[in-house]
Amino acid sequence: MRVFFVGLYPYKMAPSQKFRIDQFIPLLKNRGIEFIYSSLLSEQEYLLYRRKGQILLRSKIFIAQIFRRVKDIVAIRKADIMLVHREATFFPVPWMELLLYSKAKKVVYDIDDAIWLPQPDGLLQRHKKIPVLIRNADVVIAGNRFIKEHIEREGWNKNVVVIPSVVDTDVFTIPEGERQDKRGVVRVGWTGSPSTFKTVFMPFANVWRRVLESTNPKIEFHIMGAGEYKHLFPEGIYHEYLPDKEVTFLHNVDIGIVPVPEGPWMKFKNNIKLFMYMATGLPVVASRIGINQEVIEEGKNGFLATTPDQWYEAIMTLAKDTQLRQRMGKYGRQVVEEKYSVKAWVDKYVDLFKSLA
Repeated sequence: MRVFFVGLYPYKMAPSQKFRIDQFIPLLKNRGIEFIYSSLLSEQEYLLYRRKGQILLRSKIFIAQIFRRVKDIVAIRKADIMLVHREATFFPVPWMELLLYSKAKKVVYDIDDAIWLPQPDGLLQRHKKIPVLIRNADVVIAGNRFIKEHIEREGWNKNVVVIPSVVDTDVFTIPEGERQDKRGVVRVGWTGSPSTFKTVFMPFANVWRRVLESTNPKIEFHIMGAGEYKHLFPEGIYHEYLPDKEVTFLHNVDIGIVPVPEGPWMKFKNNIKLFMYMATGLPVVASRIGINQEVIEEGKNGFLATTPDQWYEAIMTLAKDTQLRQRMGKYGRQVVEEKYSVKAWVDKYVDLFKSLA
């Protein structure tokens, strides 16, 4: 069986695409499902695209995407299924996606966020085309039950299955030896994109600054992927986002945080950070919203928080108790292996694809 995959980003570079599609490809190949892979951006373009500005690059890509996608038409005809993750182009209208749809034998559309809503930082809003892409797919894969329920409630598509964003537990591992910082510092970690740093991390900045006032123990905030906005939170210690350095970063922090402010987007978020943190043996503090409430078992693999005081108390409780962090981290790893790993979900993809052949 051949699946033609269409995505915006190169293989194993962009978090959303990596955790939903890319890491499954080798396992699916072993099960007789071949992927023909077509990303819109090259690796170099993607790394530059993440940075602020880059107007010339974005303009070049906006024009070139027509030619890059037209060449996919022949390949699509040779495949049994076309799988689209989020969207195939940066156009605000779906004409190119629908052209690709028309050439495919079967279409599976994958969505893991509320991208039918206006994008907070988007200059060229593309959200209006998303319901069209959902309606015209044979099957929709939703990242969680909240997305599935919304699609069904709106009447966009009746054939919706849930497959969460998960991690490869052979890649995201518990570090060998002690995690404890030799200086006696407790390191709070957050990883994400520049845009989510502004919209998700910074609304909680007053809590983070209150935590940083602690001297017993001394606490640091380590942030991966948002260095261009470090002026917003100069108290942080910043690390460049590189896919092959992500696990190392997580091995060198002690607590993972998943802040999610209130808003129309937020209950639909998959928060893959939860599974990344837990798979590497980190205890987690997360906002009491959406999928977080289904994953976090209070006091066992982390804490849920709503108010600033709850956030402060949860982080400080973990910061002061090394054994509690270790115990929660060990249980969190077990939960991910059983419920939120690639190995736990690969057969769901196999069954879905075979049902369409």
